[in-house]
Amino acid sequence: LYNEEYFKRFKSDNMMVCNSTLNDMKDIYLVPLNAEYGIRAFLQFIVYQNNIFLGFISFEDLGGKRIWQHDEMVYCNIISKTIGAFYNKLLLEQKLNKTLYFDTITGYYNAASFKERALKIDFTTKKMALIVFDLVKFTFINEKLGFDIGDKVLKLIADKLDEFVQSDELFSRLSEDKFALLLNDNEEMLNRYNNINKIIEEETSKLINKSVTIIAGYCKITSNGDLEHYIDKANQARKKAKSSNTKIVSYDSMSINDDAFKKILEDNMHKALENKEFKVYLQPCFYIKTKKMCSMEALVRWEFNGELLSPGVFIPLFEKNGFVKEVDFYVYETVCWYLKHYMDLGYEVPPISVNVSRRHLEDHNFIERLNKLLSKYTLPRKLIGLELTESLFVENEKIMISFINKLSNEGYRIYMDDFGVAYSTLNLLSRLHIDVIKLDKAFIDNNMFNEKERIIIANIIRMAKELGIRVLSEGIETQLQVKELTKLKCDYAQGYWFAKPLPIEKVFDKYIEEKE
Repeated sequence: LYNEEYFKRFKSDNMMVCNSTLNDMKDIYLVPLNAEYGIRAFLQFIVYQNNIFLGFISFEDLGGKRIWQHDEMVYCNIISKTIGAFYNKLLLEQKLNKTLYFDTITGYYNAASFKERALKIDFTTKKMALIVFDLVKFTFINEKLGFDIGDKVLKLIADKLDEFVQSDELFSRLSEDKFALLLNDNEEMLNRYNNINKIIEEETSKLINKSVTIIAGYCKITSNGDLEHYIDKANQARKKAKSSNTKIVSYDSMSINDDAFKKILEDNMHKALENKEFKVYLQPCFYIKTKKMCSMEALVRWEFNGELLSPGVFIPLFEKNGFVKEVDFYVYETVCWYLKHYMDLGYEVPPISVNVSRRHLEDHNFIERLNKLLSKYTLPRKLIGLELTESLFVENEKIMISFINKLSNEGYRIYMDDFGVAYSTLNLLSRLHIDVIKLDKAFIDNNMFNEKERIIIANIIRMAKELGIRVLSEGIETQLQVKELTKLKCDYAQGYWFAKPLPIEKVFDKYIEEKE
């Protein structure tokens, strides 16, 4: 009905005026309106979006002939433009939401949406496992069969996963041919995954007329917060499965003593240091009372084969083979460079604490090497805090006392990390110069609902203050924890509630301020 001839009836303002559909019974466009819908007169406006026709907005009179007045046409035109504008806005919002939240190839939730929805799950009460899988040699499909076929394969996988997951489970394409599944962790979980894996392999093989293999890794999720940490674990298990010709491997069953896993990391560690694959992250610490940033902690990640490995994956191995000393000094120098750079630009920089491995205790040149590094960048030593875990104090008491005293005399701030794990260092606090003790996260994991735990924390804080030691509580994730620690007069706090670790360059840009 609405062809080119019909559109010619509209004026330059995209409005058509019809005072009577009965005036010309031969008009093939007006007769149906009268006969089928009973319309006797109407005003009609075209709605466009970016010059694309969307439809009409009509104001109709079913009573009889109507002479449309000038004011009526003006007001109806305004109303139609207003409705058209709102409709266009709605379409744009829908398009934007689709871009932001949905994967352009599969049509299902994208990686960002997957992570956002996963963060709403309380993993402390709901047992779930994260599976990450990909296709072996997916690049062959794209290069030999074409990207259109590759996209069809990805869409097919997503369709099968959508049929497979339960209402309280999630899935998404993370990147390229890599998918993530968040499944209920029960005795049927692996059987369920193996079944859907078999179906996907069979259906995909039919589509491209070539055998397809899927490799996966998975891990159990035990706490809220950093989903990336668990994706990293599942990815490591996936890589282990690929290197050992196994279809699926559990991260929780992997061991740093596993020769294959160990060899992969050790074969690449020197090259990684040369190529600057180790990335320094900073996590700000805050005055718990004022919520103002007071210092930062340096952390390290490994950008390995496109994946970001957490320190728990590689640091234990590096401590065993001694390579941790080189990684530590790489972190130290990176921190020094950024401190000096921003000081020269006129910024007020915060002190930054760095981790000191147990392997440095046996290195008689450690303090001299550290001093030379700070002299190179002309940095005051008060800007560097040295973190040593509480277990080191217990295992190497005599060595630690000498080591700590030397570092303190050189002007470095000393942090005792993971305080409360060993429960046998209280007597050392009076014999060592410690600036800050960091309460282990285990103290606050259950929001300190236990009165006995509050008593212990309160007494640790009071005792530390009497000894001139500040207290920093790690792993803060809830408002309740902040409230309780504020009541107990804890000095500092650190955790996801305040700020997540960020790449060093982003943290400086976000948190530091120019000197007045």
